[in-house]
Amino acid sequence: MSIMMSGGYMNLLLRRATMDDAGLLFDWRNNIETRAYSANHHTITWNEHIAWLSRSLENHNRILCIAEASGNPVGTMRADKNQDGSFAISYTVAPFSRGKGVGKQMALQFADEMLSGRRIMAKIR
Repeated sequence: MSIMMSGGYMNLLLRRATMDDAGLLFDWRNNIETRAYSANHHTITWNEHIAWLSRSLENHNRILCIAEASGNPVGTMRADKNQDGSFAISYTVAPFSRGKGVGKQMALQFADEMLSGRRIMAKIR
């Protein structure tokens, strides 16, 4: 799937997050603009982040992916399974990738590749 970006089209690759992504996710999570749109506006510590990421990667009811364009991480998508079987999704676009249509592309591609045929819900802020 491609989207029009400044300078041309970009293909996104969705891959499962790993502990190797800890630093990247930590920086994106604590970015001031990211926090403004997050349910939790507070800065988190490295230890809090590592604990969260470890739990997330072990959680069979959570899908956590990194979106990459030309091998460069541009955002993250998460889906959490609800008790009714639906999935609540959330995402973060990397600060340097905002305003280029990456969020919409990630959400559509994530729904198609990771949640095909499943009911999805999202809260928009």
